[in-house]
Amino acid sequence: KVSASDLDDGENGYVTYSIANIHPQPFTIDYFTGVISTSEDLDYELMPRIYNLKIRASDWGSPYRREVEAPVTITLNNLNDNKPLFENVDCDVTVPRDLGVGEQITTV
Repeated sequence: KVSASDLDDGENGYVTYSIANIHPQPFTIDYFTGVISTSEDLDYELMPRIYNLKIRASDWGSPYRREVEAPVTITLNNLNDNKPLFENVDCDVTVPRDLGVGEQITTV
């Protein structure tokens, strides 16, 4: 969540928020609360790991609005979302009769 304040009275002191990046980002911001949320599923392995957002705070000033921008950096953390996979799924192994206890049978 981001937060900005305006010392003006009444509607001139109301503050709203927006993302000011030129290129689309996988995030949205609540216009009134400043809460930043994801707008799509994020995947650590497939997407950028760091996002640099420009957050704009605007007042409702009259006769004209005043605005300011602040940088917000979002870093993705990895999630253990993939299960392990065997390289060889179907293994057929013949074990010799004279194989000793504790000897290797095969590698998967």
